[in-house]
Amino acid sequence: MPESAVKGRRGEKALEDLPEPYDFSKILLTAITRTSPTCKCVLCEIARENTVSVGHRPSNPFPLGRPKGVKEPQLPSPRPVRVCQRCFQPVGRGIAHPRPCTANDARENLSVVVKNVPVASEIIASDLIRDKASTSDGSTVKIGTRGTDLTIRKPGPQATCSKAMFPDTPIPTDELIKMQTTLDMSLNQTECLAFFRRTWKGRKVLEPGVMEKLRERDRELDEYYSTATLNMDSAFKDETGKVTRSVVYCNDLVGLVGHVMESRGVIGDHMIKIGIDCGGSFLKFCLNVVSCEGEGAGSLPCKRAKYQDGAFAKNFVDSGVKKLIIIAIVEHVKETYDNLTSVLELVELDKVDFVAAFDLKLANAFLGLGTHSSTCPCPWCELPKSEFGNHDRIINLRTLGAIRRNALEYQAAAVAHKDKRALSSAAFKSCEHTPLTKSLPDDVLVMDILPVMELHVMLGITNRLYNQVDQFESSRGTSIAKEWSDQLSLRRPHMHGGEFNGQQCVKLLENTSCLEQLMTENNLGEEGHRVIFALQSFNDVRKKCFGKVLHADYKESISAFEQSYINIGIPITSKCHAVFDHVGQFLETQKELFDQNQSRLPATERQSFNRGLGFWSEQASESVHSDFSQLWESGGYKRDMRHPEYDKKKLLKCVVTYCSRHT
Repeated sequence: MPESAVKGRRGEKALEDLPEPYDFSKILLTAITRTSPTCKCVLCEIARENTVSVGHRPSNPFPLGRPKGVKEPQLPSPRPVRVCQRCFQPVGRGIAHPRPCTANDARENLSVVVKNVPVASEIIASDLIRDKASTSDGSTVKIGTRGTDLTIRKPGPQATCSKAMFPDTPIPTDELIKMQTTLDMSLNQTECLAFFRRTWKGRKVLEPGVMEKLRERDRELDEYYSTATLNMDSAFKDETGKVTRSVVYCNDLVGLVGHVMESRGVIGDHMIKIGIDCGGSFLKFCLNVVSCEGEGAGSLPCKRAKYQDGAFAKNFVDSGVKKLIIIAIVEHVKETYDNLTSVLELVELDKVDFVAAFDLKLANAFLGLGTHSSTCPCPWCELPKSEFGNHDRIINLRTLGAIRRNALEYQAAAVAHKDKRALSSAAFKSCEHTPLTKSLPDDVLVMDILPVMELHVMLGITNRLYNQVDQFESSRGTSIAKEWSDQLSLRRPHMHGGEFNGQQCVKLLENTSCLEQLMTENNLGEEGHRVIFALQSFNDVRKKCFGKVLHADYKESISAFEQSYINIGIPITSKCHAVFDHVGQFLETQKELFDQNQSRLPATERQSFNRGLGFWSEQASESVHSDFSQLWESGGYKRDMRHPEYDKKKLLKCVVTYCSRHT
């Protein structure tokens, strides 16, 4: 027992308080393993006896640090030295000095000095290359040598695939024309931009002779256009009767279409869309050549734009305004039957097969029908407007032959009519003139040449339902419709009859939840929610069949919209009737024609029909007004009609330039 454990204790009782002694024999000592230098196993014994065996590698095969015997070059000890200011050679007793010393001597002496300073030559060379690269226009730089210059690539990481279209080549003229067309730039503006570009990046940034090529391109279609003077109905109220107007028109429509197709490489199935509309003070007759190859699926879903597709690639689709060709134009005239007849006789429209892209007003004028306030205003069928809401209505589709017969009968009756008031055309299905297409046979349905105009139908119905919402008043004494549009930052324009435009209508249709909240807050109940449901149903129709892609269940959406609109209890307009009765008919007719054409192809190449109304849209004919006005005004062409240079020097030149850039 340790002495310290019993120190100070006396007697047996003190010993009883001590703990039991520990049995140290039970302690298990740590086992000796191979990590211990005294391990007694066979492997360790053999290893200790054979310290240099086959396969054994010392833990440090090479000593750390700089190898012995290799010394880093040391700079000489600092001391003052006299140096020639011209050739940088030390000057002193016993040192030969050339007389006179030259620039070559200076280069040699500096080279010796730089080589004696560690890494100095590399740093100087890298600085030189970096400075030259910053001022070089190309991808390489040239370094002077004692002989031929050394050409090396610019320093920096090289992309495996450049995203730029022309990283190392001049920008071609065609791309500059696209920029001109997108920005509606005149030649002078383009020349200024080219000058800036060459100043910034060097003269080789653009294709050689680019301005001369642009001038030639602006005159490319010169031979296809002429001017004429016609007596027409004026758009001015103070001008009565026929007035003289200058017309710029295409004198060879077939040749122009062929030129456009050749320029774009269109060789297969195609469609010619003819649009006629009045806007921006001009009545315009327009043409789009649309390739139908690969268009069975209507349009692919929207994809992210890529550099390889070019800038604003979506602006240059065949059906867009940037590919639209004006075939006739005249200023300050009405959209009357007589005016259309006079211009179309110059253009000779019947020489090409076309599909019309008109609004409803011009469609009736082109077909020789009465206005949309007449008894039978629908251009596709003979149904009176009083029967638009009849559930048991019978639809008789119009043919060109039926319109011609009824128009001739009406004109004969009008000659015999003695009353001061004009004879009503109600008894003749509102047919007042023969259609302006003379070459098509009588059995051709109007639906075969006149698609349902999706843009104007959407505008008309959306604004009509908005007007219905405008009748509801909030608790604050303001219109519910105004509060709704104010929340969306929309204002009805004063022009175009105070109607919302296309983008504004889409925004209204996509935000009916705001209107629903306003209706609930003002306790407008079922009457207000009927209008909301009609707006939502029409938005569903717009998404499923008004775009370029047709959804399979579009007919169910049309039926739902028809019922929701009827439940409101307001009159059915011609545009609503077009959706209820003719959208499905037109798309089914086009599907049959498409399937007939596909049946002639091998089974592996056939496509399924999936085209929505957007494929035949009239939007380009509407957008041309603002697009042409940009060039007419900013390009320095605009003149008064009475100006001596108006027709042949300004309007003609402007039209030729505009169309030449769109080929």
